[in-house]
Amino acid sequence: MCIIATALFNNPFPAREKTMKLSSLLKKRGKSKVPCQKYFLCVADSQNKQRKIELAPDLYRLGRHEQCEIVVQCPYISRFHCLVIVDSDLNITITSYSTNSKRAIVNGKSLGYGELRRLTAGDTICLHDNAMAVLIRE
Repeated sequence: MCIIATALFNNPFPAREKTMKLSSLLKKRGKSKVPCQKYFLCVADSQNKQRKIELAPDLYRLGRHEQCEIVVQCPYISRFHCLVIVDSDLNITITSYSTNSKRAIVNGKSLGYGELRRLTAGDTICLHDNAMAVLIRE
């Protein structure tokens, strides 16, 4: 886990090749101890597009940029707004990388730039007034 954290702080949004290397590190750490558990991120953007995305162990960049794994169509959020990391044991964390005043807000509490917070089922992530995501478990 230290290797992953170091790589993320050096460059929070690495090129796709680096992202693939980091995600392969996550997958090599072993199989999940809770194989029946599935997490989904339900995303709604400013154009009323709603998606339900299954979260497997990997890195997920959320933002407007086309290189993000989860693209959110909202002109008021950053190109690379935040990073969601799901490890092999399905522990989920979010880190805000928004440089504007509209930072990621988890359950009503704003995340500072680079601040990491653990997510649990039912958490609401507000990216802007018109863009949000909810973490659910099935």
